[in-house]
Amino acid sequence: MRINMSTEALTETPLSTSKLEELFTTFNQVSVDLGSRYRELETRVAQLNSELAASHSARLAELTEKEQLAAKLGSLMDTLPGGVLVLDSDGYVLEETSSAQRILGQPVKDLNWKEILKTKNHEHLMLNGEVLLENGVRVCISSSSYGESGDIVILLTDVSENYRLRTLIDREERLSELGEMSARLAHQIRTPLSTAILYLSHLPTEPESMQSLPIAKKILDRLRQIESLTDGMLSYIRGEGRTLNEFPLGKVFEEVKDANTMQVERFGGELQINIPDVPCPYFGDREAIFNSLSNLVDNSIKATRFNPCIRLSLSLQGSFYQITVEDNGPGISESIREHIFDPFYSNRSGGTGIGLAVVHSAIKAGGGEIAIRTAKGGGALIEILLPLGQSQQSNMDGIWNSHTYVSPQCPAIGDVANG
Repeated sequence: MRINMSTEALTETPLSTSKLEELFTTFNQVSVDLGSRYRELETRVAQLNSELAASHSARLAELTEKEQLAAKLGSLMDTLPGGVLVLDSDGYVLEETSSAQRILGQPVKDLNWKEILKTKNHEHLMLNGEVLLENGVRVCISSSSYGESGDIVILLTDVSENYRLRTLIDREERLSELGEMSARLAHQIRTPLSTAILYLSHLPTEPESMQSLPIAKKILDRLRQIESLTDGMLSYIRGEGRTLNEFPLGKVFEEVKDANTMQVERFGGELQINIPDVPCPYFGDREAIFNSLSNLVDNSIKATRFNPCIRLSLSLQGSFYQITVEDNGPGISESIREHIFDPFYSNRSGGTGIGLAVVHSAIKAGGGEIAIRTAKGGGALIEILLPLGQSQQSNMDGIWNSHTYVSPQCPAIGDVANG
């Protein structure tokens, strides 16, 4: 109804030309303004889009940089010589590096630190100190608190090599001190030793004194052996070379038996020697071989104590003489064989750790090898290989092939087991 009335009103009152022009001008102006505002809006939208894209790119670049930094730090942590662990407040491993896995010998994430160490040391050594792990690695542990949640960062450093070097340096220092002490001792005992030998050399030889002569001769032989050892020790300390000559090994075995039989029998035991019935010439240090075998016999006596049954055997193995010293004692366990020849190492109460170290040094000095095995009965078996010279080997090949011998058995020892 209103529309009709308006239409009628318009019909009845037509607009003037000037009014229409004014309206069109206003409409055009509004259109221009709207277009301008729209273009400004488009420009602003484009600007905002550009800023958003730049911000997004910067954010991506920052994230990429942080990821690269994290990867680099992770790689650096893995290449560190020490291992790193992160423990929570309850002692469980939250994070670990590959170096930590290598040192500990296994992945330990989510495991409890106390269970990992399994140490018998004091509690405080679990976070700071030096411990020996079950896998044989010696580790220095240091720790510090991390964050507000009670987490702990642990640094593991493998100090096994440093410990070995420290031990070697300490051993060398003790050996140096021992050398100085031995030189003084050897010098001091030479005079009374020479006097005792002189007195024994002038013992009467009348028939009524003949009964004591064998014992006196044994005493004299032992004193001369001590004199030879003393002279050899002083020569070594002065830097003089060893006395090398050719001698029959079988004869040395007999001398070792003669020198040690009384000591073995004192404990109700028996000392056997198994040597071929052919010459066994060897070029080397006779005193060193004699003393080494005597040391091994003495070591077997001390290890067995009661009813020791000790057997020394000699055979030819290719280009080597093979010497074995067996006993019916408790044997030498695998866990200590690695250190048994180290100076001052001994698992026996009151032991000095010198005897086997001297034997090892003497055999090595002659180009030989020494190893520890287990006899069938469970006792110790020391195997020594002494190299033959070319001339000795060519001579021995023909002689040995035409001779055989049977080794008597000591029931308490039995056959050899390659343990």
